[in-house]
Amino acid sequence: MPSLRRNFAWSFVGQSVLAASQWSMVALLTKLGPAELADNNLGVFALGLAIVAPLNLLGMMQLRPVLASDASRRHALADYVALRVLTMVFAVAASLLFMLRYPPGELAALLLIASCRAVEGVSDLLYGLWQRAEDMRRVTVSQTLHALTSPAALAAGLILSDGSLWIACAAWLATRVAVLLIHDVPCARRTARADARAHPEAARGLTRAGVTALSIRAAPLGAVAGLVSFNTNIPRYFIEAWHDAAALGVFVAVGYFTVGTLPIVGALNAATMPRVSTMWLNGQLPALRRLVARIVGLAALPAVVAFPLAIAIGGPVLALLYRPEYARHVELLLVFVGVALLNSVAGVLRMCATAFQRFTIQVPMTIGAVVVTAIAGALWIPSSPLLGAAAAVVAGRGFIVVTNAAVVAHALWRAPPPRERGATS
Repeated sequence: MPSLRRNFAWSFVGQSVLAASQWSMVALLTKLGPAELADNNLGVFALGLAIVAPLNLLGMMQLRPVLASDASRRHALADYVALRVLTMVFAVAASLLFMLRYPPGELAALLLIASCRAVEGVSDLLYGLWQRAEDMRRVTVSQTLHALTSPAALAAGLILSDGSLWIACAAWLATRVAVLLIHDVPCARRTARADARAHPEAARGLTRAGVTALSIRAAPLGAVAGLVSFNTNIPRYFIEAWHDAAALGVFVAVGYFTVGTLPIVGALNAATMPRVSTMWLNGQLPALRRLVARIVGLAALPAVVAFPLAIAIGGPVLALLYRPEYARHVELLLVFVGVALLNSVAGVLRMCATAFQRFTIQVPMTIGAVVVTAIAGALWIPSSPLLGAAAAVVAGRGFIVVTNAAVVAHALWRAPPPRERGATS
């Protein structure tokens, strides 16, 4: 059996370079091109992600963790791929409906952002195949290629076009497609052939019935992912509606520091999910409880360490990485460190709930979080656009942590795993 430590190490490297890439793209938008365009470009970029993300994640239906935890090869790989491609097309088309009210230049940029996310969604599914094989090295190579080429393409587009966001996004899309076709697809084919030799049942072909069954099974997870993303973006919608794109740009730029905690959480989840799922199905509850406790503790550690650092050097770091006027937003940064802590714990708990086949129950819990965030945002954002929005995020994340903790605790202490095989509630 592949080493968890080795898989964690590979996954951590991949998640780290990916997080650095995501942050660097935000930083580049604040620094490249005419100063009068920088905040607006960042605001439009953030708006594009806010529009696309819920629809994109809804369409992705969390097929990656479903595939990664499908140890019994219940569904054919061809069904996973077909469903993911279809839903990504749907996500781009649905996103376009929400973008038509914007000017042509912004509309082009927004549509290109949606297309980039769709291509990313195809690569994400292939990561699930490698994750099931516990081959996190291959995932890391792909993530690193995307992480290196995306900001380089964005920067080149901004420099060569004197700050045109849509040209920069077109260059970003070109690199996404190139890595998918040159690296991801050929490597995934080799993994699929090896898996078919070891598990003949995995070699089944594409069928309409198979795609339908998979879509029904994964639909609750898709709803949860879409709602989680919508919940994340509610404060951004309120800022854009009640204030302006510049304020949204500041909120997103400072908030992007929370991606610093994503590598360890993503690496832990990716490396341990297949093991957690197998241990639960085999009824190894005492050992599983200890493993889950360790994962939660490790996931929370970076955010805990970040609190004193943000207090001590948050202002100078914001000024250095963005622009000097960002130094006055240290209070906002501290709130986002709290968000990062809640995100870390919630991410591990959601991974466990998915590994324990607790799919459907996640929908009402996430709806509750959306309601909490929306109410808090409506109350606080009109008078305090930045701190009020961040506080609304904290309220919604806190609700997610509490409810997911209850579901995971029930599975670990009360539910008899052997009778839960195949359950989706």
